[in-house]
Amino acid sequence: MLDRKEIESIDTDYKGYKFRSRLEARWAVFFEELDLLWKYEPERIKLTNGDPYLPDFYLPEKEFWLEIKPVKKSVSNWPDHPALQNFPSKHTNNAANRQFYLIKGRPYIGQGHGTEEAKYEIFVEGDSNYYFCECPKCGEIGIEFMGRAERLGCSCNIEETHNLRTDKLLEAYEAASKIRFEDL
Repeated sequence: MLDRKEIESIDTDYKGYKFRSRLEARWAVFFEELDLLWKYEPERIKLTNGDPYLPDFYLPEKEFWLEIKPVKKSVSNWPDHPALQNFPSKHTNNAANRQFYLIKGRPYIGQGHGTEEAKYEIFVEGDSNYYFCECPKCGEIGIEFMGRAERLGCSCNIEETHNLRTDKLLEAYEAASKIRFEDL
């Protein structure tokens, strides 16, 4: 039997892109379902140590850079991957004022309470427990600590709410989980 560490990524075609893994392609499906404009590996960025790095996704309307990694048995707040030790954090934006996040895991969250059913977690340097969320008034989608929609920055002025299980988000998670790329 193969050790999970020995399993190689499966190149996957979707929307005219050849993704380096099914995990990356599933996140593209998730973004599509949410009508979030995304670009796959559009350009190299400069790490804080000066080295170049090619993040997986850029969401131009949100100005988010996203790096996608599988979940490993030992999960730390910031990964041990050498390049990602120098990955700019949400709080250390580059000159274009873009934000950087690491997503570990697949796009899925159950319908229970809290985040215990999430199969992914979003990290920024030195911090974790970030999730996609939606403003209950205007429908703005973003990434916030514990899915707290009141922090999205829209002008809705909502009460504190952890809004990470909306119908729209759950439908996007379901679409990303159920897609069979070999049938496309």
